[in-house]
Amino acid sequence: MDARINDLLEKYWEGETTVEEENILKSYFQNGQVMPEHEAFTPLFVYFNEQKKLLYSLPPVEDIIQKSNISTPVITLTSYKKWMYAIASVFCLVIASWFLFKPSNESLSSTAYVNEIEDPEEAYRVTMEALAMVSGKLQKGTEGITIGMENVNKANIFK
Repeated sequence: MDARINDLLEKYWEGETTVEEENILKSYFQNGQVMPEHEAFTPLFVYFNEQKKLLYSLPPVEDIIQKSNISTPVITLTSYKKWMYAIASVFCLVIASWFLFKPSNESLSSTAYVNEIEDPEEAYRVTMEALAMVSGKLQKGTEGITIGMENVNKANIFK
């Protein structure tokens, strides 16, 4: 019996006993016929047995809170995800605006092609060509307006 109790105690301290083996140990320490080398463990098993018999009767937590009339403040936690999304969107907008409105490396005050003509007749001819080109473009642009005004006049809206 002594060897069996020693084996059970060894398994108990290792946490490898079954419920039946633990019941054997409990009954061994409660019957009062404990071997002298096992008497050091008797208070532990007696304590477990006494604690098992105690009944605790506590009211539910909700009843305690209602009786105390203490109101708990509501704490709202803002999600870090929302902040991270906001920061990421601002970062994307800054990067996009940087590339969209990026100053070009070209100088804004670059000079257009200059053709200096010394001969007055040649200058007159080049000027007339330029004015003819501008006149043609202007005539082409006003054709649409002329057609639109003819349609308005036909409709007699303003008479």
